[in-house]
Amino acid sequence: MFESSYSATGFWDKLVLLPQKTGCTGIKTALTLYVVLTECDTPIWVKTTIVAALKSYAYPQ
Repeated sequence: MFESSYSATGFWDKLVLLPQKTGCTGIKTALTLYVVLTECDTPIWVKTTIVAALKSYAYPQ
């Protein structure tokens, strides 16, 4: 379901730029969300929320 809005390659490309913008806290938050997103036991509604959060984090308005 979330595969259409999310790509692992895009995540890692953005992660490289995070230290310049958000520091270590931003990286820790993004990695934590990524790990939860990739867990099989995570409910779909949580994955949807994480994708939305990572998308708005990676592409702020």
